[in-house]
Amino acid sequence: MKATVITGSRADWNGLGMVAKCLRRDFAVDVNVLAIGQHADSEESLTTVITDGFDPRLARTNFRDEMAIGCGTATLIVQGMLQDERPDVVLLCGDRFEILGAASAAAMLRIPIAHIGGGDITEGSIDNRLRYAISALSDLHFVTNQKAFDRLTERGHSNVHLFGNPALDRILEWQNAVQ
Repeated sequence: MKATVITGSRADWNGLGMVAKCLRRDFAVDVNVLAIGQHADSEESLTTVITDGFDPRLARTNFRDEMAIGCGTATLIVQGMLQDERPDVVLLCGDRFEILGAASAAAMLRIPIAHIGGGDITEGSIDNRLRYAISALSDLHFVTNQKAFDRLTERGHSNVHLFGNPALDRILEWQNAVQ
């Protein structure tokens, strides 16, 4: 099996990285990492990805104040990269505009999408709309809590799994490294 993990920032990689390492180590999945969004702004942003043993492909899709342009650019760039890789599944997390673009590209290519974090709520921001759209495009839903599970199932989503937040595993990893 071949999976492409799409990460937009250090924040989402903390959880995605733990899942990517597990998929590679425990299930012999061929994992490729596509770094978009905020990763292009900082070399330091990719440090954890590389330290985790991955060689990410980097694509500039971050346009900060131009979210619509960033979303569209991510759709175009990710579409080309996914056509080249042809993964069996795309794994992504969260609610940023470039992740919506990546999800759109994968959906149009009919590549199954596994989404971590659907059903969560961020009050007062556009994140909720983006997250909801990403969830609508996704085939597998790994939610972080029971309320998120309830929200997605109430909206009619199937294949919803109460997964927890894999970023907590990163915290445990760091804690164990210190001890």
